[in-house]
Amino acid sequence: MGITAESPDSLEGLQTASQDSAAAVTEKQVAAADLEKDQESQYGGGGAAGPAAAGAPDDVPTDYPTGWRLNVIILGLILAFFLSALDMSIIRTAAPSITTEFHSVADVGWYGSSFAITLAAFQSHWGKAYLYFPLKWSFLSSIFVFEVGSLVCGVAPSSAALIVGRAVQGAGAAGITGGCYTIASFIVPPARVPAITGLLGSVFTLASVAGPLLGGVFTSSVSWRWCFYINLPIGGVAFAALVFFFHTPEQSKTMVGKLSWRQMLEQFDPIGTTLLISSLVCFVLAMQWGGISKAWGSADVVGVLVGWFVMSVAFAVNEWFQGDKAFIVYRLLRNRDIAVCCGFIFFMMCGNQALYYNLPVYFQAIGGDSAMASGLKFIPTILCTSTVTFLTVVLIGKYNLYQPFLIAGAVLQTLRVGLYYLFDLDTGLGPIIGYQIIYGIGSGLGIQTAIAVGQTVSTVEDISMTLATIIFFQFGTGAYGVSSTNSVLDNILVQKLDVYVPQLTHAEVFTAGATGIQDQYSGATLLGIRMAFLEGVRASMVLACAFLGVSIFWSLAPKWPGRMERLASRRKGPGGQEGESSEMSTSDEKVNL
Repeated sequence: MGITAESPDSLEGLQTASQDSAAAVTEKQVAAADLEKDQESQYGGGGAAGPAAAGAPDDVPTDYPTGWRLNVIILGLILAFFLSALDMSIIRTAAPSITTEFHSVADVGWYGSSFAITLAAFQSHWGKAYLYFPLKWSFLSSIFVFEVGSLVCGVAPSSAALIVGRAVQGAGAAGITGGCYTIASFIVPPARVPAITGLLGSVFTLASVAGPLLGGVFTSSVSWRWCFYINLPIGGVAFAALVFFFHTPEQSKTMVGKLSWRQMLEQFDPIGTTLLISSLVCFVLAMQWGGISKAWGSADVVGVLVGWFVMSVAFAVNEWFQGDKAFIVYRLLRNRDIAVCCGFIFFMMCGNQALYYNLPVYFQAIGGDSAMASGLKFIPTILCTSTVTFLTVVLIGKYNLYQPFLIAGAVLQTLRVGLYYLFDLDTGLGPIIGYQIIYGIGSGLGIQTAIAVGQTVSTVEDISMTLATIIFFQFGTGAYGVSSTNSVLDNILVQKLDVYVPQLTHAEVFTAGATGIQDQYSGATLLGIRMAFLEGVRASMVLACAFLGVSIFWSLAPKWPGRMERLASRRKGPGGQEGESSEMSTSDEKVNL
């Protein structure tokens, strides 16, 4: 799960270029027929910028797959994307049972964070792989890595082995998430890209909120290990579909074979990757140790916090000097739309990831639900989020603006977290369903907006890196959102256990696990433990609300109403020279260069 693109020049540069190229108007008119002929193919590589905006015909070029072949490719993408999104969430309801089996409540944060760290850390690598290597085989490699990680998780004999498997899964999922959106930009005409993006967005939200349900079913009916075994046959079908029916589009080969192996390896920024992973690991360790196994003022906790800060600063400095070789290409963030969406999605997902992991704790430890019953309570979220996500992406593509969706999504989600704070020991099913409807609408409005914006404003040369950057901010939040809110929950839980059940140590409760306490304790002791868990969950909601509150400020940052500028890719000019984009269009005007 790390986290537009404009032409290599900024928007201002393009406008200046339009003036400088006035003398070449006659020559461009001579080539007009040629440019028009391949206009749609070119824009198809650029993302969601529709043919109408570019002044291109809406005919489907011969290199676009059609009919049953296109349907099989889309099915393969859906299956792969579903699995990668599913494994971000399926462990939420399974985690309490895993901690009970391995006696590892202290490791619960790592089950999500290890996946999130590698999901973020390898986004840029896969984005560059899609640029410098054939798209088909790069994407299939990501599926293979994900499947290997799933197998390791399924057979894991210990908590440590499970964490390693989750890290491998995250590395593969990083390639799947960015790869699906990149491929979607090349397999259909640009007018249809928003529909494919909306479909993938619905699949993502469906998998994200269906994960707890499926995790609960597997955990209660068979074993939590089937949360990972299920990936093997489904992933195999996706792999086969793409092996036989998908071919690397010519439009995606702008940089394939252009650099030597040494030059390509230099693009992958190994120093930046090392610094990023090290900083995230330090942060997770600090959140895991602080106040639980070690005092916040201890040398170990202070040391890893200092290490996190130093390596984060070093990472930022390294990225600045790396330029286009960087893990995060700052040039892309000069585009206001992309910068705003990255900031928005980071804080939104920090809040969401926290809730995804802490709500099952409420349902199971406080409400006494089984893992399956806990998952069933997420059904309202499944229905609302998947429906609203699809409609939102389609509407963004149709009206070419996005800010209203950001604002509404951020406000509704912040409101929803405030309502969750009102949960008590015996909250009824009505409020639980009602609050999830609010969540589903708010999440659907915001969760895929950044991807839709990135596909719209990106050039063909930058689209894979643009999407990798957005996904880095979107999914790299797990290490921060999950770890920090889990730390708050655990610290408050430890404090309140001393108040409500002083006869127990927090180690005894942690060993029992969130599901085990219902079996091991009863009466006043169980009531005291539930009260301690409730206050811990409420405290974590406060931090989640703070994250989502910051996303409201980011939603106000675009220039109202967030109308997007669509930039064409650089292309071959009439004389066969590599030139700047042939035109720039917005919903209000088109500037011919």
